[in-house]
Amino acid sequence: MLDDPKWLSGEYAAKSSPVIAAELGINKQMVIAALKRHGIPIRDRSHAQRNRNDRLHDIVWLEQRVADTSVVAVAKELGVSKIAVHKALTRAGGKSAHRYDRRHIHQRPDESLLRYWWDSERTIKHVAQRCGVSVNTAAIWLAEIGIYRSDTPVISRSDPRTSNR
Repeated sequence: MLDDPKWLSGEYAAKSSPVIAAELGINKQMVIAALKRHGIPIRDRSHAQRNRNDRLHDIVWLEQRVADTSVVAVAKELGVSKIAVHKALTRAGGKSAHRYDRRHIHQRPDESLLRYWWDSERTIKHVAQRCGVSVNTAAIWLAEIGIYRSDTPVISRSDPRTSNR
């Protein structure tokens, strides 16, 4: 197949050399050598990366995809890191739910809502996921309204901001 310049040119127009190599079960360097042998111009890496990441810069697609699946799933689909997806969302003015984004200050939900979430699952992790915050933040919020992980609280009942340790 690599000896047929017409076939190789057509494949390379639609796919990258690593994809062609994987389909043929060979090393990508063999595909590149065949491209050079037939005089087919080789694209640079930035071209391949630009094409792969076009969707990373399509804010409408990106927000919808993250809403339908997750940041992790989108990052895996695009072959980029989770942080790259979060940065693309925030750079384009979209909403990023990255819990470590310090520019977004989370407001504690209403006490009745926190109690409802606690009563439905009775786990801090569940409450944290509902609020889009870390488990530690959710634990502090729950402690502030008198809900503790166990009978012996790690956080003082008198002042939730001070620890017994």
